[in-house]
Order: sequence, then structure tokens, then C-alpha cells
Amino acid sequence: MNIFKTTDLYLAAVLYSCGLKISTIEPDGRRCIFCFIDNKERDETIRKFCNRELKLDIAGFIDSLKRLKSMTFNY
Repeated sequence: MNIFKTTDLYLAAVLYSCGLKISTIEPDGRRCIFCFIDNKERDETIRKFCNRELKLDIAGFIDSLKRLKSMTFNY
């Protein structure tokens, strides 16, 4: 199983709202590392996100962002 890691909360929220599953959240000083179970669509999702081409359900993204923020307070 491959793991993709990021400290970028907004990228993590995008990936989470696109269906990537969280493996774990690792504390790293004042921030957290979001660890996702990798899949073959991740590279394309990140490329589209960075190029502002990704189409997302905004309510789902906001929900993902809120959930990830609340998860980080547990660490």
C-alpha cells in the first residue's frame, strides 16, 4: 500500500473530498502531516487543482476542510 503525505490543509481537503482515504494524521510540531492511501488518480487531481481546472462540489470541499481541521485538533 502506497501512502501520499502532505502538510497542505487545502490540498488535503481537496484529496479527501475527491475520495482519497486518510490512513493517519501524524503530528509534526505545530502542524500535521495528512497521510492518504494513494491511488492512480491522485497525480491528475493535484495537477488539476494546481492549474485551477479541478471541478469540485463546494459544499463537499468545505465539509472536508472542516472535518480535517477538527481532526488536527486531536493531535
